[in-house]
Amino acid sequence: MHPADWHMTLVFLGKGYTAEAILGAVEPVVAASPGFDLRLEVAGHWRHGGIAWMGLPDRPAPLISLQAALVEALEPLGHKPGHLPFRPHVTLARRAASPPVPGGIADWPVRAVTLMRGVEPMPDSGPRYERLRTLPLDGQRAADGT
Repeated sequence: MHPADWHMTLVFLGKGYTAEAILGAVEPVVAASPGFDLRLEVAGHWRHGGIAWMGLPDRPAPLISLQAALVEALEPLGHKPGHLPFRPHVTLARRAASPPVPGGIADWPVRAVTLMRGVEPMPDSGPRYERLRTLPLDGQRAADGT
C-alpha cells in the first residue's frame, strides 16, 4: 500500500451513513480524547487476502478507550459493533506472501482522527482512501497553533 494510505481503522462503518452524521456523533468524543503515541512493533501476516501488517505488542489504554468511545458514539446512528474484537494494526501490503520484516514503526504519534472514505481501487493495488475531515484530539489545536 502507498504510505499515504496507511491508517489504523478504529471503526468501520460501511455504506449508509453521511459524513455530517458521523462527524456530529464523533466530534465530542475526539475533542475530549488526549493525544498519545503508539509503537508498532509486531509484524504479522494474514494468509486470507495476503495482508502484511504491523501491530502493537499490547493494547494501550488511550487507544482502546478512544476506539470504544467512538463505537458507543456511533450506536445512535444505527451502527452495531462487529462480532470480531478490535485488532489494532496498520496494513502495509496486500497480496503479500509473508509478514513485513520485523523492526517496527517507532513512535507513531496519534494527534487526530480522520474520517476516511474508500474510493475505487486502482488495478492490482487494493483500496484507496479519500480523507474527508481530520479532527484533532484534545489539546492539539492549541499545541499545534491551528
